[in-house]
Amino acid sequence: MLISIEQMVVAALPQTNDFVGEVNMIEVQRKYGEAMAETIKQAGYRVEIDCTGERLGKQIRNAELEKIPVVAVVGKREVETQTLSIRTRQQGDIGTMNITELKESLAQVLVNKTKI
Repeated sequence: MLISIEQMVVAALPQTNDFVGEVNMIEVQRKYGEAMAETIKQAGYRVEIDCTGERLGKQIRNAELEKIPVVAVVGKREVETQTLSIRTRQQGDIGTMNITELKESLAQVLVNKTKI
């Protein structure tokens, strides 16, 4: 699942549903991703969710081809720690952030016209 947020954030949710337990985890990941997208949407960004079911690498590659500046990856670990794994088009993987840190970083980028 990809969540594209007005030229700023995309979250990719890996689609692995080989086992019943993993199907339940995918549902938890989807709900967490949707909640994060709604939070960012409320902060003033347009949000789009992509549920194509592509491999995570392909979802990230598609986001790069679409020139999405920031990608947030949501998986099992991110749900457990209540964070997002952030990648930027300019810098690549920059690590994990909670939603508050991400919103602050996005606000700083807009105010200072700098990179995350």
